[in-house]
Amino acid sequence: MGVIKDNPIGMFDSGLGGVSCLGQGIYLLPNERFVYFGDSGVAPYALLSKTEVKNLCFNACDFLVEKAAKAIVVACNTATSVALADLRKKYDIPVLGIQPAIKPAVSFGLTGKIIVMATSMTLQSKMVDNLIDRYGEGYEFVKLPCRRLITLVESGTIDGIEIEGAIKECFKDLDPNNISTVVIGCTHFGFLKKAIKKVLGNHIRIADPNEGIIRHLKSILEQENLLTDKMIDDPMVEIYNSGGEVFIENSKKMLEKYLLRIS
Repeated sequence: MGVIKDNPIGMFDSGLGGVSCLGQGIYLLPNERFVYFGDSGVAPYALLSKTEVKNLCFNACDFLVEKAAKAIVVACNTATSVALADLRKKYDIPVLGIQPAIKPAVSFGLTGKIIVMATSMTLQSKMVDNLIDRYGEGYEFVKLPCRRLITLVESGTIDGIEIEGAIKECFKDLDPNNISTVVIGCTHFGFLKKAIKKVLGNHIRIADPNEGIIRHLKSILEQENLLTDKMIDDPMVEIYNSGGEVFIENSKKMLEKYLLRIS
């Protein structure tokens, strides 16, 4: 039948983190349908080889194509850095990848260190270095892997004492007074903006790529005449997860919390 306007937008992530991107999609594109796949059964991708990550990305995209996705958002920085170019070669629908919000962080024009929070694989990728080289002249960047935070978010923990303690541990070697901006370089951390500010201080600006990728998605869908013409009252979302029902239920709970925070 081919791609039609009323088909869903597909999204996938290594786990629950991309639910933050899904929430932004529902918020900015309220009439669209979405199908989300989280790969929590093998998360985190950052501990795997690049070949393994690519294969998992192809599997996720194949699944979303089977669900008739009209476009796919790779809502995982690690997957984007490793597999986006290859995914675009294979699929004949728009495939977009998220990346750390380094350009928005620089646009704030603030003095002080810019902290890029991401997985080790993302931080070691050419993607991050290229973004810093392109936009970051004159700014001091610190790459900060925070693996434990990803594990906590995967368990459904996105606020409270345990998360705040993990953030403190992650930033223990940095003086918050010397930090101007925190870049979200992993969609898992999109749930932690409130907690990050609570720990580091309200003077911290947070650069989150979710809004930017969804606005770019909207632009692509408009260009391809793929935006739906239908009006719906409630979000139409299907959520799947390789980790099973517990992760699906946690995804739904986290999506609800995210939408409450941005509405």
